[in-house]
Amino acid sequence: MTSFGLYQTYYEESLLQTSSASAISWIGSVQGFLLMLGGPVSGVIFDAGHLRFLLVAGCTMIVTGLMLTSIAKEYWQVLLAQAILVGLGGSLLNVPSIAVSATYFRRKRSLAQGIGASGSSIGNTRAATNSSSSAGRSNAIVCLPILSTDDIQVASSIPSSFIICNPR
Repeated sequence: MTSFGLYQTYYEESLLQTSSASAISWIGSVQGFLLMLGGPVSGVIFDAGHLRFLLVAGCTMIVTGLMLTSIAKEYWQVLLAQAILVGLGGSLLNVPSIAVSATYFRRKRSLAQGIGASGSSIGNTRAATNSSSSAGRSNAIVCLPILSTDDIQVASSIPSSFIICNPR
C-alpha cells in the first residue's frame, strides 16, 4: 500500500495514459480505504476464532487481485482488481497479522507487536521494485508461496473453543 506512488507513475506513463492523475489516484485511495474499513470486520471474525478463514481468504484475494491487475487494460479493470480485491484482501490480513502476536505474549507484548509490524516495510520495498504488468505477475507469483507459508505457520495461541465460549 505504501508503494502505490510507483504504481501511479507506471499507470500514468504507460497503462492508463488516457486517465487523469486524479482518477488514477482513486485506485490507491480506494485500496487504502478498504484496507482500513475491513479492520473492524476482520477483528470480529478473528476474535470469533476464525483465523484460518481470514488468512486463506485474504491471501487468495491478494494474489488474485495482483494477477488480474497484471492483465488489466482499462481503468475500471485496474480499479476492480487492485483497489477492490487487493484492498479487501489486505483488510482481511491486516488485523490478524498484528493481533496474533499478542496472543503469545503476556509481558513485552508491545515490543513483539512492534517487531512484527516492522516487517511490513520489507514487503513494501520488494513490491515497490516492480510495477509493470509482467512484474505484477511476478509479484503475485512471489506473494503466493510467502502468503501460503504464512497460512500454514500462523496460529493463535488461544483455542477457538475458548474464544467462542468465553467472549470476554
